[in-house]
Amino acid sequence: MAVAHFGELAALTTACCWTVTGLSFEAAGKRVGSLSVNLIRLFLALGFLTLFGLITRGRPLPLDAPAQAWLWLGLSGLIGFSIGDLCLFRAYVLVGSRVSMLLMALVPPMVALIGRVFLNETLMLRDWIGMAITVGGVGWVILEGRGANAAAQAAAEPALAAAARGRAARAPAGAADRDEVGGTGFSGEFAPVALAISQKLLPAAVHHDKRWRGVLLALVGAISQAVGLVFSKRGMGDYNAFASTQIRIILGIAGFIVIFFLTHWWQRAFQALFNRPAMVRIGLGAFFGPFLGVSFSLLAVQHTQAGIAATIMALVPVFIILPSVLVFHEKVSTRAIIGACLAVAGTALLFL
Repeated sequence: MAVAHFGELAALTTACCWTVTGLSFEAAGKRVGSLSVNLIRLFLALGFLTLFGLITRGRPLPLDAPAQAWLWLGLSGLIGFSIGDLCLFRAYVLVGSRVSMLLMALVPPMVALIGRVFLNETLMLRDWIGMAITVGGVGWVILEGRGANAAAQAAAEPALAAAARGRAARAPAGAADRDEVGGTGFSGEFAPVALAISQKLLPAAVHHDKRWRGVLLALVGAISQAVGLVFSKRGMGDYNAFASTQIRIILGIAGFIVIFFLTHWWQRAFQALFNRPAMVRIGLGAFFGPFLGVSFSLLAVQHTQAGIAATIMALVPVFIILPSVLVFHEKVSTRAIIGACLAVAGTALLFL
């Protein structure tokens, strides 16, 4: 028997999983660097998915997937996992977490528009209103920052980014890059590759303006996430969502291997394997992120329109408020609570 609103519920489950993932990877990234975390998490998730496929389908690898699934899901993995993360993490260093996350809040309408082109999906007026309210609420929460000193932190982010790059330049080869910007836990280790990409793709005037470069890289990251989700739905069809995630991760790993050869990061990744606290957190994040979270996100787009699923999955900044209060004892302002209520109200419209 079909479950009512199964796609929407899967998207809600995805947002819950990604909340755990965000907290776990932030803690791990502070210890071993986010680039190492990204590669290790994909290998761990591939292990989880291989075991899951063997138990549930009798197939450890998705070799039964049609060629079209490998094409679109593979492109989705490369664009979403590799290019998207590469640009987004560099944007965190250049413009800080709040600006980057605010641009990522544009993913749902991007998914809706791209889905209209590639999937011929059409949203009703009520859906667009619900999406606008949800994205607005999420944006309101993101702009609040962390606590009452958000404005001071935002003003300090350029100096923090410069200090992070300075420490990275002075660090000895092989030293773990733990530079952070605005407390995000994301470091500047993507700089060599992202710098080369931005030199090729961005106009000279924009390339030399740090803030505009960061905004454009965050925008590319958001577009990559949106394209990756739409391509996933197009390639998956009725195929198993967990096996589809496995295909995405296999190609995502291939993309990160290329990045690691370009950044010479292998030694740091091997060092991270022996950091037990970091590995525990990476394992937890990999289980709830690339394994469960991404798989449920594909279940979501498989059973509802991609734009609606993306909107509900964008609730992570709202969901993370509760553990921030309970675990980190952070104060939540009235503005953040209002933003969270708006996001929930908009989500409720999408369930109607």
